[in-house]
Amino acid sequence: MKVYYKRGFDPVTVHANIAGVHTPSLTEVEAAILAAVTSRLNHLPKKWRSGASVTYLSAGADTRAYRFPVNGIKVAATLTTTGIRVDQITREKRYPKTPQRVQIALTDAQTKIIAENAVKYALSAA
Repeated sequence: MKVYYKRGFDPVTVHANIAGVHTPSLTEVEAAILAAVTSRLNHLPKKWRSGASVTYLSAGADTRAYRFPVNGIKVAATLTTTGIRVDQITREKRYPKTPQRVQIALTDAQTKIIAENAVKYALSAA
């Protein structure tokens, strides 16, 4: 599964306008998104993964020395049949000690498939 960017979207320029001391690089963001998708959606067949949306939120500062939020990034992506398409990169305020998050929102059909597979697995184990 590869990470690519929507047509006409220049991620390097957008990231350069947002970048700060606590902003992760694009390669770190891509690796975190890819790791989350592969680990969390392993029960969903690959042909049914397209349509899910992924949101990445960077971590805040490591110490409480910062009293105010720092500039982080928010990346919105969509799963397609060929990979992960990054649609948007925006600036996001991240507070100290805020963890990095990758949220995956599935469609109703995808949640139904996962539920059916869980029931089948539970019945086969009994």
